[in-house]
Amino acid sequence: MTDTATATARPRLAAPASAVAATTGAAFDEAIALTRRLKLPHIRRAMAEVIPTAKAQRWELAEVVQALLAEEAAGRDVANLRTRRTRAAFPTESLGGAGLWNRFAVRAG
Repeated sequence: MTDTATATARPRLAAPASAVAATTGAAFDEAIALTRRLKLPHIRRAMAEVIPTAKAQRWELAEVVQALLAEEAAGRDVANLRTRRTRAAFPTESLGGAGLWNRFAVRAG
């Protein structure tokens, strides 16, 4: 049996000032502009969280790039699945709603 009193949420530690500064400034704004130009919306959304974390934890550059690219790949997978399901135009309402999607979905394996 687990004790729920000890499992309470701990307060988040404040990010160092240098990490907060990483989400502002000319370099960050240029990176946001480049992600817009290259059409990388999932990286753009993840940058505000990943970059301060990476600075605070002193990640290697390769780890930062890997984390951002993983976010983009995962976001694109979700968007592609949503698009395919929409374009297929299956009669989901007459089949009892979205619950059947879980039963018949093809799982990547």
